[in-house]
Amino acid sequence: AEGGEVLLDGEQVCRSAKEQRKRIRLVPSEFCIDANTTALEYMSFVGEAEGVEEELRYRQIKEALELCGLGERSDVRFCGLSRGERCRLAIAASLIGNPEYIVLDQPLRALGEQSLRDIEELLLMLGKHKSVVLFSDSADEVERLCSRVAIMCDGKIVLSGALDEIKKKLASTSQMSITVRGDAQTALDAIGQLESVVRAELISSDINNTHSISVEYAPTQNMRQMLFDALAAKNIPMLSFRESVLTLREVYASLTASDAEKAEQRASRRDTAKCRRRRMQRGGERK
Repeated sequence: AEGGEVLLDGEQVCRSAKEQRKRIRLVPSEFCIDANTTALEYMSFVGEAEGVEEELRYRQIKEALELCGLGERSDVRFCGLSRGERCRLAIAASLIGNPEYIVLDQPLRALGEQSLRDIEELLLMLGKHKSVVLFSDSADEVERLCSRVAIMCDGKIVLSGALDEIKKKLASTSQMSITVRGDAQTALDAIGQLESVVRAELISSDINNTHSISVEYAPTQNMRQMLFDALAAKNIPMLSFRESVLTLREVYASLTASDAEKAEQRASRRDTAKCRRRRMQRGGERK
């Protein structure tokens, strides 16, 4: 918030560069104007503030309101618009002056299901004609709307690229949670020696020498058997296993979580693993 720079086509954006700033428009997360101002009055104000010629201004206003589904609501005061309509009005206003880039700062918060669908369809359509940049902390929202992704943490980009390419990378790595009994370090060493294994991490340990281990690996048809054989060679039985595929949501949570949040996530995984083992033990006792 207090530093950094914005580059537009390789050139730094300057507050005093009026022509440069006309190429970019912002749709804020919290859009609010005077309660008694109508949609048309606000759009006229924006057009005048942007220096759009009067004849062109009213044509752009009409087209933008129609495009955003507000053509018949242009005379409604701001206080009479729904949250979804207010969001669409902010998007319509961003189109005045025909900017090249539209930046949306988490505009879809707290919208109803129908409003959310309508605005997402609008953004997808706009993305075919303009560069639309969406700031969001919802991985699901990003997957539905974006073709390129950049994940930021502590002011730095920690992952970026085309969404399809990122999904391919995620699909190329699978994850398995296993429970073993024996020496934890011996088990981790045995798992780490397998060629397909990318990473093995100890999640939790119980007093009866039972351990939960998370294993990331390149997809292979016989990973379960490979783990079983590698651990059996060290006299370490594998008590349970559960496979899963990494998602963009999980990657985002992992990359952006603070140390405290990561510790909380590990604790949650430990509790889940303990509950699973207790259910298995109770099932064995009933048998």
